[in-house]
Parts: sequence; structure tokens; C-alpha cells
Amino acid sequence: MNGIDFVERINTLLRQKRISKAEFYKDLNLPNNATTGWGKRNQIPSAETVYKIANYFDVSMEYLMEGQFLKSENNNELPKEILNLAYDILSLPPMIQKIIFSIVNTVKESEQ
Repeated sequence: MNGIDFVERINTLLRQKRISKAEFYKDLNLPNNATTGWGKRNQIPSAETVYKIANYFDVSMEYLMEGQFLKSENNNELPKEILNLAYDILSLPPMIQKIIFSIVNTVKESEQ
């Protein structure tokens, strides 16, 4: 993942949705040259900013970061809420992640 690809996906979404960069920056309270800076420095913004951008465009963080959608076992695209939740969990400390995974596994086992 690099900042140039990330910015290109944002630019594509802006064109598709006919949103100006000025409107995008204003709506998300970003500096007026945010995407230019990310592209020039070849970096992506913080996870919080990526999350806000994903919600703004109604796409998953996975799409913004990697340009593709994760698929479920039956090859359907996973809802963006599920993907964003997964990113939220992965941003937590490892011990908290283990607790969450344990809870999920317990619930899964109780439903079988």
C-alpha cells in the first residue's frame, strides 16, 4: 500500500460521485492540500482519517487501502461495516484482540 495509490482511489471516488476536492476537504475538515501531501510523501493518513474517508464515500477501508474488496466464503463482498470492525479490532492491543476472538468463538460454538 502506498500513498499514491490511496490518493488515486480518492480521486476516482471524487470523480464518480462528482464531488469537488474543496467540498471533500471541507466536509471532512481536512487541510486544503491533504491529498496532494499524501501523494507527494507517498504516505497514507491516520487510521482515523481513513475511517472517516471510507464512511464519507460509503466504501470499506479495505477498498481505500488495497483497492479491492475482501470476499466471504461464498465469494460475496463483505459489508463495509464488517470490514471496518475488523480494522478496528486489529488496531487494538493484542491482548484485547485475543479476548474479542475468544468471545466470538464462544458465541459461534454455542450456536452450533
